Amino acid sequence: MRAGMPVYRGDEQIGWVTSGTMVPYYRAEGEGLETVITEDTGKRAIGLAYIASDVLEDDIVEVDIRGKRVRAAIPACHMRTDAPPFARPILYGVDLAGEKKR
Repeated sequence: MRAGMPVYRGDEQIGWVTSGTMVPYYRAEGEGLETVITEDTGKRAIGLAYIASDVLEDDIVEVDIRGKRVRAAIPACHMRTDAPPFARPILYGVDLAGEKKR
């Protein structure tokens, strides 16, 4: 996602991206204070956008990236802090154990 790209819900444009990038992160295993940060890394897209006020948290929208619509989630936040002092990214479509949700 990059600045100026339109955001859609169905066929209706509901906003546009103000900024976006790819964010690197370390994968983690375990829960809470049992969390172990691994050497395995990944990247995920993150962006900010002006959107219509009736779009709700956890709604799925689409961003037009160079002519191709890509699904995007509207999160309440993008990080978890359940294992201080570490922050862990929230990965949509992946459960806490790292398995893909169906």
